[in-house]
Amino acid sequence: MRLAYYPGCSAKGSSADYEMSTQAVCGALGMRLEELPDWNCCGSTPAHAYATWTSPPAPRPTWW
Repeated sequence: MRLAYYPGCSAKGSSADYEMSTQAVCGALGMRLEELPDWNCCGSTPAHAYATWTSPPAPRPTWW
């Protein structure tokens, strides 16, 4: 089974352990995760590190 997958920025950095376990479990269940092309950063990690009120306007294209 193929599934669209939005890893988010943290999956490649601060949450790499969750990324590895997600990929392993899905692989064991016969699911193939396909990362969405051209996904946008939601901005939640840096925004919450600074101030929670900054997170609502954070989602934007990564090319901005």
